[in-house]
Amino acid sequence: MSEELIYQERSLFPHNDFTTELFNEDFIDTVQNEKLAKALRRLTDRQKQAIKLAFWEGYQYKEIAAVFQCSPAAVTLLLQRAFHRLREYLNE
Repeated sequence: MSEELIYQERSLFPHNDFTTELFNEDFIDTVQNEKLAKALRRLTDRQKQAIKLAFWEGYQYKEIAAVFQCSPAAVTLLLQRAFHRLREYLNE
């Protein structure tokens, strides 16, 4: 089985579905810093999902790219934008 199929099997995230939002909220609820949790909630669903996959579940960028059906470079850009928005929210 190819790596891409393994990663897609490993993470079955329905897109634009109630369960996606539920998964995102679950990982944010584990954040003990209230200001950070509030900032994470302000990100887009895709940004929250990428952060969850990278930092809570330990996926590599190429694995996240397989889940999102995009390139690893697009995942890097997505996470960079998410970090930029988090910095803005945390500095408010």
